[in-house]
Amino acid sequence: ALVYRQGQGVRGAKAWNPVPAVLAALDDAYDLAFGNVAPTGKRMVVGIDISGSMIASCVGTPIPCALAAAALAVTLARLEPHALVLQFDLAVQRVVPVTKRTGISGLALSSGGGTDLAAPVTWALGQRAEFGARRSGFGWPAHALDTQLEARLLETDGFVILTDNETWAGGQHTAQAMEQYRRRVNPGAKLVCCSLGATGTDVVDPQDPLSLGCAGLDATLPALVADFIGRAA
Repeated sequence: ALVYRQGQGVRGAKAWNPVPAVLAALDDAYDLAFGNVAPTGKRMVVGIDISGSMIASCVGTPIPCALAAAALAVTLARLEPHALVLQFDLAVQRVVPVTKRTGISGLALSSGGGTDLAAPVTWALGQRAEFGARRSGFGWPAHALDTQLEARLLETDGFVILTDNETWAGGQHTAQAMEQYRRRVNPGAKLVCCSLGATGTDVVDPQDPLSLGCAGLDATLPALVADFIGRAA
């Protein structure tokens, strides 16, 4: 479905114009493919990385990471009645309402900016993001501090971060932000970091039983995320 949507085959240079009716049918089929995934009923924050590097291909596919992340976010939000979808780069930029009519292409954005994978967690802590680029001399534009969505204290059972894992900015590591969130808000909050790109790095603490790192993308990923967050700690 994602290959058809982008109008270009995996092999060869042949291209086509996607037909809206076919796209709608493929979206319905995509939803039905996950009909056996039971909703967890948990509160879930789904963070879509929209940084500049998300234009790179998802590992093992010709699909951009941004498009793969959007498709997975829509799937999770349609499955989970208490899911909140965010877009972030150096900070949370937007809360995205997801309905049955939400198009994947509308979420598959790239801001061209940097990445702080702790941003969804610090936002839910009610904290304003700190840009590591400014402190480390990269000269991030002053107006960037005015583009982030106002932070608010939010209680959730789990964070799902969809990213290519190219992260370099921010005032603290994702694992540190989760530790702080568990101390202040919910001691049982879980973290799933889905790395759609092969970067050779990991932001998940391997010693933390409440955190899970995944690499790549296949049809089992939504069920894996639901199982991990829905399972009793």
